[in-house]
Amino acid sequence: MLRIAIVDDETAEIQKLQELVEQFFREKQVAYQITSYISGETFLVAQQQCDLIFLDVQMTGIDGIATARNIRQNDRKAALIYVSNFSEKMADSFAVHPFAFLEKPVMREKLWMHLQDYLDYYESQPVCQNDALTLKGEHGSLIVRVQDILYLEYAGNRKVQIHLKQDEKTVYGSITKFLQLLDPFHFISPHKSYIINPRQIQSVCQLDIILTNQDRIPIAQKRQKQIVAQISDYLHQHLKENLR
Repeated sequence: MLRIAIVDDETAEIQKLQELVEQFFREKQVAYQITSYISGETFLVAQQQCDLIFLDVQMTGIDGIATARNIRQNDRKAALIYVSNFSEKMADSFAVHPFAFLEKPVMREKLWMHLQDYLDYYESQPVCQNDALTLKGEHGSLIVRVQDILYLEYAGNRKVQIHLKQDEKTVYGSITKFLQLLDPFHFISPHKSYIINPRQIQSVCQLDIILTNQDRIPIAQKRQKQIVAQISDYLHQHLKENLR
């Protein structure tokens, strides 16, 4: 379920925006929950975890930009959509990485365009359950078993190529997101563009790692000590598990 917040000091604006947002997600048959706040202060005090936040830039008390800075101290993932009468405020909003910027009065077509962009992004995020990843690929959804992964490689344009034992798949996502998902399986990132399955390591050289399929994955110089330590920790843990 998508958790959505609308933060605006004008109740009429909240009602109008909420109606348009609800129409969109009902039409898309996406589960959602919307909570509204009449100031930045009330939203921050509530400490609500959200997926999507609409922020009025011009509010009494803490304005939308200051509210966003407070949000970003603890939440780097929530998508922020600014709503404002003042287009010149757009430049100030970039410092806190907004997903989009809407001018008042909010037009249904413009809002729905941004919501569709967000929905495409949200649905493309990989999900890990047990020992399998559910992913969005170029030709629809697919499931990949973690044990079948050799390594992942950033392919540009928000795409990642997954190298499997018998195949390769191109999916949507980021190296950072995949590293978070695969952390419980001890996957490591020797280079900003790669994540490798430690079970598939054949040997480690000073400059690269050789996998069981003979592919070489570079080790960034600044990560050499960290990677050696991670591999040693994995081997130690793996040995203890085998001895049980």
